[in-house]
Amino acid sequence: MSKCLDVTRVRRGCPSDAPFLGLAIRESERDTHGRGIWDIYFGHGGKDQPPVTDYSSAAVASLLAEVTLKCSPRDLYHYSNFVVYEKVFSETSAYPIACGTGFRSQDSSITDTAATLSALLQLPPYSWTRAETDKALGRLNFLETSYPSDLDFENKWMIEGVYVDEAHRRKGYAGDVTSALLNEGLNKGCKDCLISCAVGNEAAFNCYKKLGFELASVEEVHSEECFAQVGCYGFNYLQRQITVQDARGPVGESRPLPVEQYHAYGKFKKRNREVSYPGGDYYDTKQEQTIGGKKRRK
Repeated sequence: MSKCLDVTRVRRGCPSDAPFLGLAIRESERDTHGRGIWDIYFGHGGKDQPPVTDYSSAAVASLLAEVTLKCSPRDLYHYSNFVVYEKVFSETSAYPIACGTGFRSQDSSITDTAATLSALLQLPPYSWTRAETDKALGRLNFLETSYPSDLDFENKWMIEGVYVDEAHRRKGYAGDVTSALLNEGLNKGCKDCLISCAVGNEAAFNCYKKLGFELASVEEVHSEECFAQVGCYGFNYLQRQITVQDARGPVGESRPLPVEQYHAYGKFKKRNREVSYPGGDYYDTKQEQTIGGKKRRK
């Protein structure tokens, strides 16, 4: 049996991360309300509104995973723009537990991602019509009044999609991911950073405050349409300067997971419970390892 390392490390995203990233995109946009913009795109979730498509949450995550592979490298959700924290148990056993994406404001936006998703859905095996994808895009029109209108986005470093696996929350990983992304912004020559946060999400707001972020706008966002769709009254932006104090060691290069441990639509065991990642990861060594002084099966 290989030596148990039980450590975490940060690296760049790679293609084999796509299932985890698809899940992360879906869940990070859902915030604390159980509904996110991609649920709305597919006709799931507006308040008291029945679904208008038969795409399940798992299917949505799987499609978003495909987007991370097929969108432009400049797109905020391209896998290469993510930093990924992974839990490492041995030289051949690891799985991602947290991630986030960083990009320059002039390079990409959610609109670009939605356009990529729409183009993907018009191809086999999905074969949506142009009218169907236009209707899906129209469901996102509520976003136009869901953000402050008095912000300057020129040459800003943007952070989105910060997500931590449920079993690893409240351990500082969201802050670690954000710090790693601030370092990426520093390396790209950006001096200011913006990060979005749903109105009422105090956990995320307090996390970013600890990292030096402050509200970027004096405008109070209050969109009834946004509340009807995703359960919050809009999204605030927080900002902070990026300084040399944010410099840290370079993010490790992407490291594809071993093929034998990574199978689409699989499951892996974690903390004595079986967890499925839609489109998912498969990590199941079935051997006992000593972690934190306790024996358990992964």
